[in-house]
Amino acid sequence: MISRKSRKGMSLQKLLKLDPLQEAKQLSVQDADNVMVDHIHVIRSQADERFIRAGEFVLTTEYAFRHNAIELITFIEKLSERGAAGIGIKVDNYLTGVPEEVVRRAIALDFPVVEIAPDTVFSDVVQLVLEEIDHQKSEYLLSVYNRLHTFTNSIVAEEKLQDIVAELEQMIGNPIIIIDLTGNIIAPLLSIILDSNELYQLASALEKKAGTGTIEVELREEEFVAYAFPLTKKRIYSHTPYIACMETNQPLTDVDFLTLNKISSTLLVELTHLQFKDQKKEEYLSSFLRGLLLGEQTAMDQMKPQSAITNMNLDKMWLQVFILHTDEPSLMDQQYTIIKNNLNKTVKSKLLVTKYDREIVFLIADEDKQKLPLSIKMIENELERFWQHKENDVQFVLLIGKAVQKLADVSESYQQAMQTRNIYQEYDLEKRSVYFKDMHVYRLLYLLPNSEERNEYLQGILGPLLRNAKNEMLLETLRVYFTENKNMEISAKRLNIHYHTIVHRFERIKKLLGVDIEDPEVALELQIALKLMKNH
Repeated sequence: MISRKSRKGMSLQKLLKLDPLQEAKQLSVQDADNVMVDHIHVIRSQADERFIRAGEFVLTTEYAFRHNAIELITFIEKLSERGAAGIGIKVDNYLTGVPEEVVRRAIALDFPVVEIAPDTVFSDVVQLVLEEIDHQKSEYLLSVYNRLHTFTNSIVAEEKLQDIVAELEQMIGNPIIIIDLTGNIIAPLLSIILDSNELYQLASALEKKAGTGTIEVELREEEFVAYAFPLTKKRIYSHTPYIACMETNQPLTDVDFLTLNKISSTLLVELTHLQFKDQKKEEYLSSFLRGLLLGEQTAMDQMKPQSAITNMNLDKMWLQVFILHTDEPSLMDQQYTIIKNNLNKTVKSKLLVTKYDREIVFLIADEDKQKLPLSIKMIENELERFWQHKENDVQFVLLIGKAVQKLADVSESYQQAMQTRNIYQEYDLEKRSVYFKDMHVYRLLYLLPNSEERNEYLQGILGPLLRNAKNEMLLETLRVYFTENKNMEISAKRLNIHYHTIVHRFERIKKLLGVDIEDPEVALELQIALKLMKNH
């Protein structure tokens, strides 16, 4: 955990090992190695307490308390409130030792009290302490400089930011998290340890408290100290870009805090540069992908300028187009970049993404055709986790065309994905991933015009149930019954009703329609009629 006040300077344990203090007794704090002293102050009277600063160790004699030794308790309480590092009291003529009442109060406050031998020369102590603290501060600044120098050189050498951050983690000895300008998470060590949902939650918790100093965050039912430093002061983005460090392996120090602060400006410049490069890459990819979707580009040699930047090669790969359709297109616009970056990290298959016609369109590519549906399922799961983390109740569906092996056929896969979208919007399909190849009868029904004949057909099959709004419950029962493969027991559970209730409902349905639902021809007619109905 973070030390009492500061990690620079010298520890109380080391102070007590100085030659002038060899005979001193530490009376009230057990862990003297975790109490840091960054200055030393000699006082002559109680009135001098107003000049004491946090982190200072106070030297005094019993003379200041010769009239009433118990006043020392009040004095120690004031020093503790100011954040002083402790007090050393030289005893001799007036006090032969620090009173027990004072020691008990100091223990209760967890405040260091040291009893100093009568022959101790304060000036010798002050000189040695200041020399040691100056030395510690020099090493402190040198350490920060070396880290900043290494970080800057890595940036100039154009190393990958992920590798640069991993190198910084090695120097600090604790995991680093960065939220860049587009909301992307960079966390080399934690990305290995945590799943994506845990990483989202941690990043969100740190973002809310960025700039408030050291904080505590919960991870896997454990509390950790962390420090998050905002990269921008103005509210330019919809989120707060920041760099943060978590104390998991060794204590965070002032050197670590200053390191994060010092590298932040260099990091912001690099993130701005990377954002510009990503935007150019995004423009090329979107242009190329839209050309494929519309059938305007059919070969890799038509995108030579783009391939030099994107390092994209889709030859001899299986390709499949799918559309991400949501009930919140404006929200998806805001989160497009984050979604794209997260999904690119989630799947091993190549993924091209573009915004087209107010929806996000994907082209997924893999050498193995069997891996495409597995990658699409991973994307579906990742999207669910993403919107759960964002606490947005977004309803989404993936609408998927067929897998093709030629760039010239990508436009056909896209046309199928759009047709799947249109069918999905027309009919009530309760799936997260809807494939064109699974549309079957819906493809035929979709082609039927919304004509008077169609309405007459529906009335002829379901008329008695359609003419009374109270019968919507019976229609829903019929839908669930066919969805659950005509299993009454499972249908009752899905509808959350008793088995006898569903039996009673079917008796009413049979009576109203005047048909035998168990007859295969009747069942087929009913199912077609239900599929023809729009989702009321």
